[in-house]
Amino acid sequence: MGFLGLAAVSAMYLGSLGWIFFRKKKVEGDLKRLEGELQLQALALQRAQTLGKLGIWTWRVSDKHLEWSREFYQILGLSPQEHQPSYELFLDCIHPDDRSQFDVTMQLSMEGVSESRTEFRILTPNKDVRHCSLLCRSEVDALTSNRVVLGILREDTDQKMSEVLRVERDAAKKANHSKSLFLANISHELRTPMHGILSFARFGQQKIETATKEKLKSYFDEILDSGSRLMNLLDDLLDLSKLEAGKIEYRMQEGNLIDVVRSVQCEMATLAEEKGLRFELSHGTPEVIGVYDEQRMTQVVRNLLSNAIKFSDKGTVIRIEFERVPEKILYRVVNKGVGIPALELETVFNKFVQSSKTRTGAGGTGLGLAICREIIQHHNGKIWAESKENGETRFTVEIPRSALKKEESAA
Repeated sequence: MGFLGLAAVSAMYLGSLGWIFFRKKKVEGDLKRLEGELQLQALALQRAQTLGKLGIWTWRVSDKHLEWSREFYQILGLSPQEHQPSYELFLDCIHPDDRSQFDVTMQLSMEGVSESRTEFRILTPNKDVRHCSLLCRSEVDALTSNRVVLGILREDTDQKMSEVLRVERDAAKKANHSKSLFLANISHELRTPMHGILSFARFGQQKIETATKEKLKSYFDEILDSGSRLMNLLDDLLDLSKLEAGKIEYRMQEGNLIDVVRSVQCEMATLAEEKGLRFELSHGTPEVIGVYDEQRMTQVVRNLLSNAIKFSDKGTVIRIEFERVPEKILYRVVNKGVGIPALELETVFNKFVQSSKTRTGAGGTGLGLAICREIIQHHNGKIWAESKENGETRFTVEIPRSALKKEESAA
């Protein structure tokens, strides 16, 4: 082999050694980089053991390459299939009021502060608010000199629990206030008829020898009236208790709801006339046929008309309107009087609650509308109130035309 051939072989040999050395260095570099990332992950796992279930991110500052763990997605309320990790996406998830302090934390991490922590709120796509904290650990890759920020996201369940407890505390205060109002009302409603019964019984006892038959009859009439009021109150209390406990059996039968309304109108006509009120029935058809419990639906109509009579201005009209709705029965009771404040349109259906405008007017315990709601819900329907600027108040009832079919399908 000549000199040139030997030189060529030597060059090839040296080139192969160089290529092998280069590949060795590259592999060593990849291994070191992998080792660094594993150390960061180990740090995250170590912290996870003390802090609970966490979301983890790894962010290379130089090229903004970001990776999230599955738990990170879960905390944000995002889907790995629909969203790619990015700093901008994460920023969009943070409550607008908290973004500035988050930016400060991230800036510190990028500038080399080894560890920083911040708290903020996350807004999930379904508007759920989650209190979170983010611990950032800033590391430098020794081989590439690139800065890597490890983020450990934690949902602050203690904060969430405090929020839940606060809501429950407020609800308990509200319930306690409602209970106090109820006790005040029920005390008045019980004492008034009882006082009437005892007083007129005492009058009759004292004047039995001297009073005329007409006078004695008036005493008995007053006793009967007070006793009826007392019995109605006790019936309401028992009915509400049974309704809430699910101990009332509903007898669903086909019937004409207009007949129910007419029957209640006749029953309450004298009471309405005493206040100069007039009923007006608007139905547009002689029949509104449906399947419902006639006794309970009569109770709903009676409670709504009774409320309308109590809180209507003298000389006004109480309207009962039926509306055509496919597969449903919809009717409303409309009266003109004191009205209901907008913020109380829902709460008036709570037990023991009365509107602030009716609380000191015609009395009552706030049980009637609560009973109505329980009955209508058992008919798979709904009831709601509306208050107009002209003083009109509307109570609307909507039930399936056949509540029986609904219950059978649910069963």
